Amino acid sequence: RYFEKMPTSASDEFIQIQHKFDRNTIRLTLKNKHKEKYISLDESMIRNFQRTTYRADFWQNISNVRLKTRFEINTEYLKDEAVWKKGFLTYQQLKIKFKNLECITQITLYHSDVLHYMYENNVDGIMQNSVLRGDGIYSFLLMKYNFFKHYEVQFKISDHWQKKNKMKLYLQIITQF
Repeated sequence: RYFEKMPTSASDEFIQIQHKFDRNTIRLTLKNKHKEKYISLDESMIRNFQRTTYRADFWQNISNVRLKTRFEINTEYLKDEAVWKKGFLTYQQLKIKFKNLECITQITLYHSDVLHYMYENNVDGIMQNSVLRGDGIYSFLLMKYNFFKHYEVQFKISDHWQKKNKMKLYLQIITQF
């Protein structure tokens, strides 16, 4: 129910196929969400809303290095108004892990009229999801280093390249006794 006890009905369909090779993994995902829900466009009323996500992931592992590639297409359709919006997102992530050092860097390109929700690696204790819409490039670099038995330094820098004042810096020192 939304606002004035307006009913919502929905159905979700989800299909995921994953295949592991010796060192590589490929995963294909299809998500479809069909709702009749309150969406305010020009007046308040129930709208027939459909969102579909097509996603392909590819992981390649080479010794201490892991490459992850994603390509995603999202569509949203408002049937009663014949409004169809779409967008795509793609990223390349590189993860390097040694005994005391872990480094993850990612660059994301997106062009979209709809929202893309992307989980992003972060310093411990912060769970961050980036919400991307419009045209842009987004990137981050995360480093974690254990310099003594009970001390770890974590550093992250992230930035939306075309947007001013969107750079974020995190520095965290963790002690465990």
